Amino acid sequence: MRKKLILSIAILVVLILLIFFLKSYYKSFNFGNNMNIKSIKDIEEYILNIESYQLVAEITVNSNKNSNKYIVKEEYVGEGNIYKQECIEPKEISGVTITYNNSELRIENTRLKLVKIYEKYPYIVENTLSLNSVLEEYLDNTESKCYESSGEIVLETRKKNGNKYTYSKKLYIEKESGKPVKLEILDVTQKTLIHILYSEVKINELRKDI
Repeated sequence: MRKKLILSIAILVVLILLIFFLKSYYKSFNFGNNMNIKSIKDIEEYILNIESYQLVAEITVNSNKNSNKYIVKEEYVGEGNIYKQECIEPKEISGVTITYNNSELRIENTRLKLVKIYEKYPYIVENTLSLNSVLEEYLDNTESKCYESSGEIVLETRKKNGNKYTYSKKLYIEKESGKPVKLEILDVTQKTLIHILYSEVKINELRKDI
């Protein structure tokens, strides 16, 4: 009887230690592109403090007459404020690389002239559509807000002195990983004019020499 009691106590102690270990492990577990999120505030702080990212963005621009789609690869490193964008689609501008290094803009492609890019594809050379630009706008506006909607975390902001066509921006974040999922840019009537889907997202894996 005494042996059974001792065995029962030993098993109970082991279970308590195991539960304590699992809880501690869950709190500290964080690797690669993933993170453990506990609250909306955790998501907000995580995405606003990323040091670098790499992703593919599918950009759809809607107007009264038509809808245009672009696919670009984005890379950003906060150290040095370096942003690089490579155009994948449409085919006419595939391979065009746009690099922002602080205030310096460089566009590289042996087949296309700078003027042609500006005239035909103005949204592609606008850094305002990049993820890092949206995060900067969010931080710069005291009226920005963060909330949960349909199982995702939304960072919503309005650019100061922005025009009626890009009145507000909504960045949707996946709760479990903290990765951006999509970005909606709305006009003053709350109609979505620009819709961006993110894929192949990697966070905090790039160095300064991208």
